[in-house]
Amino acid sequence: MLTSHQNQEYGSRTCIVGEEEHHKRVSYGVAVRQLRCRCTRTKVAATGGIVFTFLVCITLLSIFYQPRIDQKPGISNQQKENVGDWNSTRLSTDVRPDSYVLYMHPNLTTFTFSGWVNITVSVTSNTNNIVLHAQNLNISQEKITLTTKDGKKRLGVIKTDSDPDEKEYFIQFSEALNAKQQYVLHMEFSGLLRDTMYGLYNSSYKNDKGETRYLATTQFEAAHARAAFPCFDEPSFKAKFSLSMVRDPRMHNVSLFNMPKKSSETLANGLVVDHFEESVKMSSYLVAFIVCDFAKITANSTGGTQVSVYAPPHLISQAEYALDVASKVLSYYEEFFGVAFPLPKQDLVAIPDFSAGAMENWGLITYRMTAILYEEGVSDSSDKEWVAVVIAHELAHQWFGNLVTMKWWNDLWLNEGFATFVEYLGSDHYNSRWHMFDQFFLKDARIALGRDALSSSHPISAKGASIIRMLDSFIGRDRLRKGLTAYLKKYQYGNAETSDLWHELTEVSHPVDVEAVMNTWTNQKGYPVVHVTRKGNQLILSQERFLLYPKAKAKKKESPYNYIWQIPITISFQGQISKKLLTKEEDTVVLPLLTRPGWLKLNHEQTGFYRVNYDEEGWSQLTRILLQNYTALPTADRAGLLEDAFNLARANLVNITTALEMTQYLRGENEFVPWGVTLSNMLYLYDMLWGNEQAFNLYKKYMLSLMDPQIKRLGWERQPNEGHLANLMRLKILSLAVELGHNETVSRAMKMFNDWMLRDKPIRADYRSIVYKAGVSKGGEREWDFCWKKYLAESNDAEKKKLLIAMTFTKNIDKLSRYLQYALDPTKIKKQSAIQVLAGMSRNHAATALVLAYVKQNWDIIYERYGEGSFEIGRLIEKTTQTLHTQRDYVQLKNFFKANAEKLGTGEVASKQALESIKANIFWIKNCQDATVTWLQKKLS
Repeated sequence: MLTSHQNQEYGSRTCIVGEEEHHKRVSYGVAVRQLRCRCTRTKVAATGGIVFTFLVCITLLSIFYQPRIDQKPGISNQQKENVGDWNSTRLSTDVRPDSYVLYMHPNLTTFTFSGWVNITVSVTSNTNNIVLHAQNLNISQEKITLTTKDGKKRLGVIKTDSDPDEKEYFIQFSEALNAKQQYVLHMEFSGLLRDTMYGLYNSSYKNDKGETRYLATTQFEAAHARAAFPCFDEPSFKAKFSLSMVRDPRMHNVSLFNMPKKSSETLANGLVVDHFEESVKMSSYLVAFIVCDFAKITANSTGGTQVSVYAPPHLISQAEYALDVASKVLSYYEEFFGVAFPLPKQDLVAIPDFSAGAMENWGLITYRMTAILYEEGVSDSSDKEWVAVVIAHELAHQWFGNLVTMKWWNDLWLNEGFATFVEYLGSDHYNSRWHMFDQFFLKDARIALGRDALSSSHPISAKGASIIRMLDSFIGRDRLRKGLTAYLKKYQYGNAETSDLWHELTEVSHPVDVEAVMNTWTNQKGYPVVHVTRKGNQLILSQERFLLYPKAKAKKKESPYNYIWQIPITISFQGQISKKLLTKEEDTVVLPLLTRPGWLKLNHEQTGFYRVNYDEEGWSQLTRILLQNYTALPTADRAGLLEDAFNLARANLVNITTALEMTQYLRGENEFVPWGVTLSNMLYLYDMLWGNEQAFNLYKKYMLSLMDPQIKRLGWERQPNEGHLANLMRLKILSLAVELGHNETVSRAMKMFNDWMLRDKPIRADYRSIVYKAGVSKGGEREWDFCWKKYLAESNDAEKKKLLIAMTFTKNIDKLSRYLQYALDPTKIKKQSAIQVLAGMSRNHAATALVLAYVKQNWDIIYERYGEGSFEIGRLIEKTTQTLHTQRDYVQLKNFFKANAEKLGTGEVASKQALESIKANIFWIKNCQDATVTWLQKKLS
């Protein structure tokens, strides 16, 4: 699953690279989901069970957990004793589902749904009870039946009960279900078809005639299949699913399921029932069904799989690009994994209202409109790359996550980490000119390094794809591929744990013990900084956990490995590469080459997930090589040096001037990735120095002096044969130039805006975000009102997103106040876009305090809307607090979180990280601000 994340969908500054695109993972981004994970118990829970809370992030989708005692309000101890093991913390395995026969009728006139389900179950131990999941469903108790599979015996129902907190439904029978027998459980149910964006929900769009059209669609990950039908809603309860779907042919000509349709019948009342083929074994969260009036286009993969893209009829021409990407990437994955795609068809569907970026439902992937539709001349080059990346990500899940699924959510990284890594393979295969692995460090690794630098991080959190890339570099692509194929074939249609994957990779990687190495990365929080001291022909290497806020000290007893990692170290001496596996807290490496003078750099090509801190002479040598002959270092290494230096300075491990000295070489740097890293880190300084007029003016002057040569070189026109990354660099630099007030850039952008506003002269797609930003931020009420009018009239979702973000840049307080009101008004801004607007406004320093106050005032509304079924609330907390840097900010936010402790939902972990981030910001002000100002004064004098 990709959180809307990652987050092209978030943030007002289009010049920020990585933070805004980071896996959009579930996204993701990159965003958290809270699950109540419950320990398996087969006995009666008399007073409530121990519950583990897993907060799943997507980015990248990550899992966070903490134990707590879960009290069940409103249910007495006597009631618990009466209902047996229904209140156990995770579903018992005494009864397991084998198959579901599901009948659904979503009514898009009354906005209700009804249906029935026959679940064939196998009994492993004698029991009188069945406990399964149900959420917000009206279940007809009198119509529940249980019969033996042969139909010869029916067991009476003597009691039912439900637990709304745990979303479980208990059924007690008159006699025991016998072990090693199969039974069929029949249940009838109904519910409301709301616009929740999870479970079975309604969505809508306006057609080319301006008419509102409704559809019913699903979003079940992680635990919302239970909101559509009673089921065993845990990933290890894999089963086969059959569906019959009722639709009104006057309104909806299409119904979709994970599998192809096999027949249809017309009922006496004119409604149509579509019957679908039975699925392969899969987890309930991967089930999906849709009723709509969409059009489709179809192609075939080289392996013969039918690939179709569905979209509203007036938008179907925008699906051509997605179809081309999907059919080619699916074909490539079959070859790469060495495992054929197991389903006869693969559908991709554009959903008008969607909380995430996309969802990997097996054979029926659903997407936010901006993640699948591409319109030439309207969508820009970043949109084009993004659509391909999201498609590649979700298709990777068809193997990693769907064919082989984690046993429980604590191993979700097996899905998300591999899908994120493989998305780079898939999108690079589709278009090698994008140089996707050059972008990996910028868009994924450095973002994961940032998130995992907090003490409140999780052992795997955002770093899944990055440690897989490290492993890929360590053991080699051929071994990785061979191990993955063995893993997929061994566990196909089943469930696996992290250790199962490491075992298969160890088998093909002798003498490397992959499991021993990788456990130190997946079973403890954070990552290391490697300190390097050079003495003659020896390197003394030591490691410790890296924390942005070092006062949040890492307690070694918290980690099973005492915060010692097995680190695949690569050492580049004057371009000659050596390797070392650092397994101890400190070790010495002897390299005869070091007897000669020359520069030394660790973490060659930035494939390792660690930071490097050199001794004083080491930093001096690397700074000199950047200033005198920067091409001696690979592009990724140049970016890595800048990234490490800025973040080591934040942790007070080096002086901030070390990083600033390096930035001087950028006047001649023509590659995108080092510039992207620098812009992101210098924007952190932008936020910290804002409000200090003297410091901020010095900062702007220095940044413009760095950027001016690049602005002149790149200009506004693409050159013949210019690469994709060169164009991305142009767009990021011009965007920041507008924000910093570069006169020539602002003048050019304002002319383009006025020509568009006054003369209806079109703006080239790539420049629209920049021009819109200039018009709104440098203009007044007229410019903002014009963009709002254009937003209301626009039908292209990518263009609507650009306009939404641009309007967050206004400095007009009246417009900011009005926009805040619009954000939570779904008649003006869709629910899926509200957090995007609030997050974008929070990066506008004229609006930061206003937005935070508004969010606090309206927290109940926000929590009700996004607290349970969405990643958005965690993203909102992160984005609205990340620039705060005073003790007063910290105290006020801490008190707010304390007062709303029961209303944080999926934002619980984000709240802890927000407080720690503010402490880190305060720490930077104390340790780095004065040195930064002094250095800027010296360089600009």
